[in-house]
Amino acid sequence: MGAQQERNKALIRDYIENVINNHILDRFADYIPEDGIDYSAPPGIPRGHAGTRMFFQMFFEGSSDAKNTIHDLVAEGDKVTVISTIAGTHNGNLMGLAATGKKVAVQLLETVRIVDGKYAERWGGLDIVGLMMQLGAMRDPDQKAKEEQYAAMVHRYIYGVNHDDETALRDVFAKDFLDHNNAQVAGLPPGVAAVVMAHHMLNQSFSNLTFSIDEIMVEGDKVAIRVHAEGKHTGDFYGFPPTGKDIQWTAHRILRVENGMFVEAWNEFDQVGILQQMGIVPSFAPPPNPEANKALVRRLYEEENKHNVDIVDELMSPDFVMHGDALNPYQKGLEPIKQGAKMTQEAFPDLVVEIEDMIASGDKVMVRLRWTGTHTKPFMGLPASGKKMSWTAIATNRVENGKIVERWFNSDVFGLLQQFGMIPGGN
Repeated sequence: MGAQQERNKALIRDYIENVINNHILDRFADYIPEDGIDYSAPPGIPRGHAGTRMFFQMFFEGSSDAKNTIHDLVAEGDKVTVISTIAGTHNGNLMGLAATGKKVAVQLLETVRIVDGKYAERWGGLDIVGLMMQLGAMRDPDQKAKEEQYAAMVHRYIYGVNHDDETALRDVFAKDFLDHNNAQVAGLPPGVAAVVMAHHMLNQSFSNLTFSIDEIMVEGDKVAIRVHAEGKHTGDFYGFPPTGKDIQWTAHRILRVENGMFVEAWNEFDQVGILQQMGIVPSFAPPPNPEANKALVRRLYEEENKHNVDIVDELMSPDFVMHGDALNPYQKGLEPIKQGAKMTQEAFPDLVVEIEDMIASGDKVMVRLRWTGTHTKPFMGLPASGKKMSWTAIATNRVENGKIVERWFNSDVFGLLQQFGMIPGGN
């Protein structure tokens, strides 16, 4: 290799290691001419050193610790091909993406033509697609297949637990599987045998044991699951004799996948809750007060009849969640509740809600309601009809720490639309 090629490689090392890695923005003109061409520059970036400075200024704002590590330099003629990795922390706004705190590392493959000691032309660059996928801004094209594969493995695992099926468990757990929570449990063998034994013991403790999957989340090589379980305590559990009680509990588990098998796991489940239901450990939470909960719900509707929509700030949690129907779909927070009430009250100025029935148990209150009012202003795009209308609903409210935190809701939207004349059969 000639001396010129060696000088070109040295120039690139100096540029990357001393300028890029030290984030020295005012030295780009030393390496890139004013008319330098970057064939891979993003749209809107000017030519030459001004465009390079603009790009790296944006990049460094998004990753203040970004560093470029050179893996190889291949020189021929006046060109040098650079193979490197740029890595850092996404701790600022990066190309419009708010900081995630994630560590990212992407390959940089570029070819540079050196003329008079400067970058005259450049081809290639960062793996932008890989960067976007790491930041969660772009979906991995293989993600759907991976999610389906991991979900199938989880369902096979839960089937094995529910049916005390050793074969099903060995289908998805690697021979040398490591459970970080059970590693120190006395009496359990290593590897997949521990999984088989632990779940067999669980089935011996609880007859009709049933685990149900509430959520599956996949990212990278890990799958996270949230489950709930129930069974009758008919056998010894951690040395405690059977009580014959129906027991329920929740659990979370994170499993790492390698070569199509679960190889590692971390988990937590509500052991104390199980013991409380058995009567072995006292409950630390105050018992639910159904009468107080009914009074809370009753006051909510009394204030609604006064058109006091701000009462929700006092009686409902800021993180309130609504599981509704077509008229009131899934919502979170209090603002949708307020806006919906205002919209209805404006359309029906004389609106009154009547509690027709109320049933409370534990932390929940189910209430049967009837609204009556005159449609004198537009509602959901429908012009005022002047009609006296009435519709019903049933809602289940969950109360926690003296506030309504969650609601499941169904209303007679069908009957309301009939009264509007949108569906035949109304009055």
